[in-house]
Amino acid sequence: MTKQADTRQDAASDPALLRNLLAWYAFDGTLTDSHADHDATTVVGAPGYGPDRAGGAAGALLLAGETGMEMSGIEIANTAFTVQMWTLNPSQWILCQGIQEDFFGLHIGANDIGVRCDYWGSQQIVPHLAQGGWTHWVIRQELPSGRRTIWRNGACSAPMTTAPYQGTGTFTLGRHFKGAGFYSGSLDDLAIWDRALPDAEIATLYAGGNGLTYRQKSA
Repeated sequence: MTKQADTRQDAASDPALLRNLLAWYAFDGTLTDSHADHDATTVVGAPGYGPDRAGGAAGALLLAGETGMEMSGIEIANTAFTVQMWTLNPSQWILCQGIQEDFFGLHIGANDIGVRCDYWGSQQIVPHLAQGGWTHWVIRQELPSGRRTIWRNGACSAPMTTAPYQGTGTFTLGRHFKGAGFYSGSLDDLAIWDRALPDAEIATLYAGGNGLTYRQKSA
């Protein structure tokens, strides 16, 4: 099979996208944070790597069974924030933080219906695309309006108003913070900002389906 040309641009070259960027995990054969120092502090099981959107042999995180990682030092409580990711065949929990208490438990995951975001008491879900394949997701929390939206492949869906997320502590990737619901599927270019990205920057991230990645550590 001929490898698809990689037309993705480097997010590190866009000053606007670097503003308030807390972490970016490119998963290009590693669990390190490409932007800052929020590398995996604990690795559960043996995470693997599989093909990415551009056909790279090991450019995306591939999880199945009891595998995942934990990251510390990333805090988005009581603030606007944005989370972006690319998924392929997602199932169960992707990114979680906090505790089981209203608005103190962030959990982002997927089921047969679609991708879900909840703070424990503010569930919001957007259906998968019928044709499947790699999908770009952005979850944006705005303050002080409380408006939260989920973006799928550059299109805004399912707006709702919610109280701010208030949880803190270790982020768990690939399972729920309660320890169950291990993720199955591929994941790529997970990034977190402690601000609400404007529509234009979300469009830049999606890049018409090509998707920006992050190829190097910042100086």
